[in-house]
Amino acid sequence: MKTLNDLFFHVARASAGRFGLLTIQRTSGVASYSTEDFVTAVHRLAIGLERRGVKPGDRIALFAENCPEWHVVDFACHLLGAVSVPLYPSLPADQVL
Repeated sequence: MKTLNDLFFHVARASAGRFGLLTIQRTSGVASYSTEDFVTAVHRLAIGLERRGVKPGDRIALFAENCPEWHVVDFACHLLGAVSVPLYPSLPADQVL
């Protein structure tokens, strides 16, 4: 593997059929992504971002807690060749603006 895209496709193949690829405890209970759910979510978001004009090299701010959806956005950006720029909610406001 040489790129994060290679990693994404490797995980998709190697863990095909796995139910709890990504899991998080939420106040409403446990939420899990199967491998198929994760791959589908990444591809759908990549298509949606591309339709909105995101191109290779574009920067996408990712302002979120660490959660399964964070990884969906990150890998969708990688598939498009866009750059995800993580902005953690714990950052002071003057560092986010």
